[in-house]
Amino acid sequence: MKILRIRIENYKSFLDSGWVEIGGSRTVVVGQNNSGKTAFLQALRFNDNQQVRYRGPLQTPDTLSASSEFSAEFLIDGSALKEQVIISNEDVFVPIPQGQDDKVFVDALWEKQELLFSIKASAQYRYWKSKYPSHNLFNMQEGGYGKLVRFERDSGKISIYGSTGSDNLPQLLNAMRAHSIYVFDPERLKIGACPVAETHFLDPSARNLPAVLSTMSRNPAKWEKFKSHVREVFPSIKEVAVSSLGAEIAVYIWQNDPKTATGDYAILLQESGTGVAQVLGILYVAMTRSGNIIAIDEPNSFLHPGAAKKLMNILKDYDKNQYIVSTHSPELISVFEPDTLLSVFWRAGKSHIEKLDRRSLDDIERVLLDLGCELADVFAAERVVWCEGPTEVRSFPLIAQAAGIDITTTKFLELRATGDLEGSKVEAETVLAIYGIMSRGSSLLPRLTVFNLDREGRSKQKIQDLSRLAGGRVNILPARTFENFVVDAQAIAAVLAIDYQRTNTEGAPPTAAEIQSWLDANYEEYIDGARSEDWEILQIDAPKMLDRLFDEITNTLHIYRKTHHTVELVRWLLGHKPTKLSGLTEYVRNLLAE
Repeated sequence: MKILRIRIENYKSFLDSGWVEIGGSRTVVVGQNNSGKTAFLQALRFNDNQQVRYRGPLQTPDTLSASSEFSAEFLIDGSALKEQVIISNEDVFVPIPQGQDDKVFVDALWEKQELLFSIKASAQYRYWKSKYPSHNLFNMQEGGYGKLVRFERDSGKISIYGSTGSDNLPQLLNAMRAHSIYVFDPERLKIGACPVAETHFLDPSARNLPAVLSTMSRNPAKWEKFKSHVREVFPSIKEVAVSSLGAEIAVYIWQNDPKTATGDYAILLQESGTGVAQVLGILYVAMTRSGNIIAIDEPNSFLHPGAAKKLMNILKDYDKNQYIVSTHSPELISVFEPDTLLSVFWRAGKSHIEKLDRRSLDDIERVLLDLGCELADVFAAERVVWCEGPTEVRSFPLIAQAAGIDITTTKFLELRATGDLEGSKVEAETVLAIYGIMSRGSSLLPRLTVFNLDREGRSKQKIQDLSRLAGGRVNILPARTFENFVVDAQAIAAVLAIDYQRTNTEGAPPTAAEIQSWLDANYEEYIDGARSEDWEILQIDAPKMLDRLFDEITNTLHIYRKTHHTVELVRWLLGHKPTKLSGLTEYVRNLLAE
């Protein structure tokens, strides 16, 4: 089971969230305090939620009387649907289109890997509603009947009867939800003993955690793997076991090695530290079945930051599940690497949710505001490359990835106050030391720090001095500026064509031939120093030349936006003329070499 999108109406701080898309693998929800993050995650409990209607300045008599409602679209594997029919042992009415063989249609239904269901649930209301047919395999206008499908326990087969009835597949989905969607709140879980039971399904409240762990422990390999994960998150926990407690069973924790201990120092799970029960429940759900939806509200509120990061790393290995995590922790976002980033915010009397484009500067600034941190905090890494400007910060990862260089643990960050590097020896040494300390973040482990600087305006002696002060960690671009590498008529023509199309500019964009002609006629004005065959690479004042080129070649209709256009030129060259960037690629490779 996977959720594609959700809509929340008249619930807590949400009047109407509109449709919110959920990432297929990992979604992170950010937002300031009291913005509605917790309400969003709680909405995933659907009709198990209490009736908590919207209360705010936009409240009306209708909102006071209407139910809290949750709409969603799910993808369901047909085999999982069949399994639920067998487990439920209830009559199920499946919509079948007119003119089709019942058995052929139902058998094909079980074989489908993705069935799209649209449902609507009301708080505290037992049944889920849906448009007809709920499985979306034909249009209502085509006509059809809900045929009775029943699992015959005597024969072990599924039979189809001529009886007709209302489509009740949504109720089957509601039953599946009970052991497929788990919402872990930040409040401490106090899980004591529970009755002995043979079950693989963790209750949504996790109250039967001892029972499911007891069942898991019968598989030695999986049980050892589970305990290994627990020790990864909590190094102080040496052993986990399930044992009897009176007529029931309970989970016990050892913080000393029971093999060498002189006494029995087992601690009941309910008496253990904050977060242990949540982690045991989360790991169990992640490990035992694929296709679960696991929502975790503010893991940093019940886990040490280091433990939270280790948990997120473990969950990434169980990627057949769908994870939705809310957090204020910048480092958690970096570790978890979400495919979808949602921002929840309060505005005009209600909560809103927006999907953030991680490539958009405005969206990045918004998420940083939500997190209350700086860029360096968000993207703390094992290797930090401090760059002189935002162009390199955005371009170097593109170049590295195109060259097949692993940058999983590398982040490129902008070096601030670069003018201080040009001051006295003391000032430069101080600045380099400060950036080295910042790169280590809050970790006690040292991280590799290197600096990338332009050659422009720096004498050979100044470069040598900076390199010596930084312990050889300063790298100088093999050109006057970064822009020197992207002066290419075809690339500029392609990027300008996109600008013309996006802004509906009248007239045809300049051609590559026209741009090359302009470059040939004007480049000598921008050469500083000795002439070279590789003028565009070495000596040209490329930023100034590109600024004038854009202005003149477009008749002032478009200006050269340094960061945006340079990055787009890099993208085009990587895709169409990668050899043009071979020198820059080699520089990046050396920059990242251990």
